[in-house]
Amino acid sequence: MYTYCSIIQKIMSPKSDVTFNDDNFYKKNVSEILLNLHQTILGSNQETDTIYNMETELNKLNLYSLLARLIIMHKNELDTISDFLNEKYNVLGSIFENVFYNDANKVLFLSEFSKVQKIYFALSKFARICKYKKSIVRINTDLYINELDESMKNVFVLYEDGSRYFFSATDLVNIINSSLSHTYMFFSEPLKPKNPYNNLPFNKSTLYNIYFFMKNCEFIMPQLFHQYFICNFDIKLFKSENECLIRDFSIKRYVYSSNYDTLYDNVIIMIADIKKRNRKYKHFMNIDDDFPQKKLVDIMRPYLHLYYLSKYYVTGTEKKNDSMEKLMNKFDLFVRFNPQFGRKIIKIERIPKKKVIIEYNDRHMNFYKEYPKSAFPRLPVIVDIDNNNHYYDSPVSSYESMHSISLLQRLVNRINGRIVNRINEVPNLMREEIFSSSYDEDVEEESIIENVVEHENEEDSVEEDTTDDSDSVS
Repeated sequence: MYTYCSIIQKIMSPKSDVTFNDDNFYKKNVSEILLNLHQTILGSNQETDTIYNMETELNKLNLYSLLARLIIMHKNELDTISDFLNEKYNVLGSIFENVFYNDANKVLFLSEFSKVQKIYFALSKFARICKYKKSIVRINTDLYINELDESMKNVFVLYEDGSRYFFSATDLVNIINSSLSHTYMFFSEPLKPKNPYNNLPFNKSTLYNIYFFMKNCEFIMPQLFHQYFICNFDIKLFKSENECLIRDFSIKRYVYSSNYDTLYDNVIIMIADIKKRNRKYKHFMNIDDDFPQKKLVDIMRPYLHLYYLSKYYVTGTEKKNDSMEKLMNKFDLFVRFNPQFGRKIIKIERIPKKKVIIEYNDRHMNFYKEYPKSAFPRLPVIVDIDNNNHYYDSPVSSYESMHSISLLQRLVNRINGRIVNRINEVPNLMREEIFSSSYDEDVEEESIIENVVEHENEEDSVEEDTTDDSDSVS
């Protein structure tokens, strides 16, 4: 402000000399200060009768009024940047709204005011260049510790408090999106973007520089940051105008950026909730406890996104209602595509050396591909009788389900009664092989029967086969 006042003084009276940054000057009261200014700046002016000189004197009085108001503002300790800008442009507005000034007076004052502004901005730019060249580089790497060069197109240099900080465009996007999408329990609580190295919020000039930097570096402008720019970087206005957008972005960011341990529990909860909504999925999507968590989370992320939108998006919106309907349709196709998803499969290889192989059924459809409802067969009907599951083929059951059920029926019909009675004595690995392989589409029926008979031969207790006419498998 001292520089601005000195420029006004020199334009009004080049020969006058007032030191505005002298503390003794402001120790006087307001009347003494204004009298001193009047005598120093306006005292030497001579009155003339010409119209031109009258307009010139009137213009000097207007500049004097601007100077006096800035000094009084500083005297009252209202010298922040925002106060300085408001006072400066309030004076300009009051002159242009004054009905007693003709156009010539207004144009003359605007010319003098523009001259002051031009000199002030030139000096400010020169001072910034000098400070910038003398400043030290605090950070010259991105957040992944990769070296950055100031001449690179995607590098933004932040000059702040006599130091320079280098940021890549990607880091700026992540910092800004993380702050603007901040929520508490998915309720919008956006924060001002901050410099992560000193934890100070970016000021408005820095935010404008970042915005136009992203415009020029052919980078896709983040939607949240663009809306923040439209709101003139007012965080309260941004929150009230973009609540739906903030919540949508925060939900998506949570689903696709959170760690696997957190999302795994959420996926299990989602599957259990969907099963409660529709009882026909009760005996399907039984995820084994040892199923790889990372693989399950990666497969179920888009389903979890729809689930969270249906629960936490803004109430009363069409998007919230459509999300649950879309989730149920996608989940139904997912289960019909592979009813045995998530189950553990245990295999025993005997050649060249006996070993146990554990696999998991992770076959799944492409979530983003559109399938008609008739693309996959209906689910087989399962009826609970005495806590045992009995399968009945639906009119259009899947080939996999029909093949598995027929294998079980034929296996039971060929095993004699004695083997059935003594099957509990078979070692655990053999029992797991029998029941798991019956659901594995790659294991042939003959190899299962052959393994059971081979075990009976080792115990020297093979008898003639008798047919067991059981109609169901427990």
